[in-house]
Amino acid sequence: MKNQPGLSSSSGLSLGTNNAKEFWNNAWEKDLTGWRGGEAIRPYTRNIYAYLQYLDQKDYFPSKVTADGPTLNFPFLIKSEENTTELLNGEKENAIVKSFLKGKRVAVPLCGDTTVIPYLAESGAALVVGADLSEAGLAAQREHNFPGVDFTREEVRVGEETVVVFEATVYSCVVRLFQGDFMLLPQCPAFTGSKIDFVYDRASFMAVNPALRASYVKTVASVLTEEAVALVERPARVVDDRNGPPFSFSCEEINTLYETVTGRKYNVEVFINDVWRAGPAITPGSPLYFEWLSLHPKK
Repeated sequence: MKNQPGLSSSSGLSLGTNNAKEFWNNAWEKDLTGWRGGEAIRPYTRNIYAYLQYLDQKDYFPSKVTADGPTLNFPFLIKSEENTTELLNGEKENAIVKSFLKGKRVAVPLCGDTTVIPYLAESGAALVVGADLSEAGLAAQREHNFPGVDFTREEVRVGEETVVVFEATVYSCVVRLFQGDFMLLPQCPAFTGSKIDFVYDRASFMAVNPALRASYVKTVASVLTEEAVALVERPARVVDDRNGPPFSFSCEEINTLYETVTGRKYNVEVFINDVWRAGPAITPGSPLYFEWLSLHPKK
């Protein structure tokens, strides 16, 4: 299938349905990694705490896990002047988030060198699974975020392709990284046996060519437990999405995809508006700001 017109980035390439490896390798080679800006202050406790309280207010948990923390209004609006490392990052919020993450098995799709992986490992997760097709991205993940840690390396044949699996135990957490075509991972036993109960989908679903979204969801869903919940980031736009990545999408679309693939019913709603990342729409389809969605099974 040919590249779709209008699906482009500053790399000079267009992201189609059959050139993802070339597109993202080019981005890493030319340091076109603007998605890192959203993690500059490591807002992980903030995002997860807000998510947990959102689920509390929806009576998702049998007992209020954020009862001792600050109360939020939703969607939680984060303006530029409020975007600091201190926001929802105090002792109470950290204790609540660590209590939630203790023993969790977490997936971070299309992870690159995101610092959320060491954060999750340090915070008590039992397993963190990351995946990316970029060799440079996963090399940076290991070298920058886990300096001095020895990862095992195993090559796994999946059809005519090779998936490389890196693994190490850090802070009593197993960190397992898959390098290769994300859509092939449901054929990889080391991946499908992960039994994931929490997904941190930052700049991932929105980075996939829209024609491949169903395949992406099938891959994620292949490791989910029935009670698994997910945070999913998306760009908010003022016109129909024509440029990308990142590509915008509706709550209804991602809900339908997960329900179709899993056979389970989900709720999908916005719980954070990251207006601090707002900017002028330079071209039709440019994101004005980013939002975080909750994807959780209906009770």
